[in-house]
Amino acid sequence: MRTPIKAMLLSLLGAATLCAQNMDMNGKWKMIRSKSSFLDYYAEMTLDITVNKKDAVIITKMGPKRRYEEKLAFTTDGKTHKNEITDGTFSTNIHMGIRLPLGSDKEIRANWEKDGALKVVQSYDYFASQGKKQGEMIYRYELSPNKDLLTCTILRPTRQKGPQTKYVFKRYDADNAYIFAMVDDWDIHSKLPEQACWISLQGVVNQNKPLLYFTFGPQYPFNYTSDLAKYLETQRNFSFTTLTSLEQGLNTFKEHIKGYVVWDKNVRTSLIVAYTLAGLESAIVVSEELVPLAKQMGLTEIDDYRGRFTGQSDYEIYTWAKEKYWSRCSREVISWLGGVHGTALMPACADYGMMKKAFFSDLSARPTDTQEYQMTNALFAEMNPLGTVWGWHSYKKDLEEQMTTLLSSYALISDGLNTMPNTSFLIHIPVSSGFKFKNNHNLVPGKKYIPEKKIYLALVQTDGLGI
Repeated sequence: MRTPIKAMLLSLLGAATLCAQNMDMNGKWKMIRSKSSFLDYYAEMTLDITVNKKDAVIITKMGPKRRYEEKLAFTTDGKTHKNEITDGTFSTNIHMGIRLPLGSDKEIRANWEKDGALKVVQSYDYFASQGKKQGEMIYRYELSPNKDLLTCTILRPTRQKGPQTKYVFKRYDADNAYIFAMVDDWDIHSKLPEQACWISLQGVVNQNKPLLYFTFGPQYPFNYTSDLAKYLETQRNFSFTTLTSLEQGLNTFKEHIKGYVVWDKNVRTSLIVAYTLAGLESAIVVSEELVPLAKQMGLTEIDDYRGRFTGQSDYEIYTWAKEKYWSRCSREVISWLGGVHGTALMPACADYGMMKKAFFSDLSARPTDTQEYQMTNALFAEMNPLGTVWGWHSYKKDLEEQMTTLLSSYALISDGLNTMPNTSFLIHIPVSSGFKFKNNHNLVPGKKYIPEKKIYLALVQTDGLGI
């Protein structure tokens, strides 16, 4: 008796498992162009799938130039169900010269296969140049092992040669982001105000998920941003919508923005201070000419630095900022917006600093710059051990070795440069499935090492993409 009961229980368990897998198809799906067969005129396709134990509904939509929509309702027990044809287009290949008769029916038979795939057979009449004929197509919907992709393959018995027709879909709300192209102009009297605002916007909207990505010009220090965007599209299934103006970007994300901070173009350091407050308040930074646009978006002014720091030294400005904001700032991350000086500033790393509520500065680490050096020490002293100094030192004020020596003396980590792009975006993306970081160790696995009585140093250097 035990064997039949056990078999029955295993059968019920298998059926329950398959039913649970079936439910994973439910929801809205968006076609990934780079992984799919050419859809020609329609270009885009979505599926809206509702399945339960016995019934299923699949709504297929195509566009955007001309809209196509088809709703098929059927059971998954192999029985035939009729669905009226409301659009005669042969949608997956409109140039075949085939037309389906409006008002006639498609006959649908469907069943779940053992591997969890849904097989849907469509039978229909159609008109071609030779007159009225009968056709059949077999659709097979299959989930990926991680259940994040859905593949639909289409078989036509009359088509024995040529590549398989296949469309790959991702979940509709997954990995959709916006992209904007920065230019090689970071001068305070030219493109810096707008691009600085974009970077603050990125720091706000990428707080919880990757929504805004930038590509940079050909002269930019990190020259892989366009190639990385292609990788994200083709290998990580991101869909990017291009933004072409700051107004469009602010309008897209205005629900995320809590306000704006006005910096003074006559005092370059005021922009660095503005990033501190913007990070604390989920705000954007704007110069005077961008204030009308911020108001147009209905945003609230949080502070206005125009005229506040006129005639003051960087030490005086940062002393004011420290007294005002330091108590609210992170002790894990502090940001240095150094690098080039003069009328230029390249603050691409500010997005991540804002995300981490960092205090921003470009204070000197040169001992002879007594006041700034003492303030740098004071800030480092209050950071948590192994905290990060995010960004890079000022090429005008000190040397690389002076900054790295000083921060190392406080057991802090240097991570930069100030031009490091898109960190608030990339931080949300896990490594590829199956990836395993490998290091080139000089130690023999399994061998026992007895530390000597001396100081050991571990040096770690990456290229920004290695980890």
